[in-house]
Amino acid sequence: MHKTAVAVFTVAVTSTLVGAPIACADENMYLNQVANTLSVSLTPSQALKLGNVACKAVHSATANGMTLGKARAAADDAVGWAQNDMGLGLSMADGMHLVDAAVDQLC
Repeated sequence: MHKTAVAVFTVAVTSTLVGAPIACADENMYLNQVANTLSVSLTPSQALKLGNVACKAVHSATANGMTLGKARAAADDAVGWAQNDMGLGLSMADGMHLVDAAVDQLC
């Protein structure tokens, strides 16, 4: 009986995992979302650098127990500092759109 229960459980878990969608970062979709939502133009290199800053901040914050909302706020701050260091002068709204795109498509 025990072997049968384990076999049924294994089949159920395997079926669930096989049917689950796989998250995948997609730079092209990220760049497209950035191009469609920001009020300024960034080079792909600039956008990817800022997106990676956002992802690093979100991953670090969530790993330290922050909620996703607080992690996004930390990413907004990190992107704000990074874009300032790059001399871009993005608005706060553009920075937040960039973080949204990074979380949606890149992280």
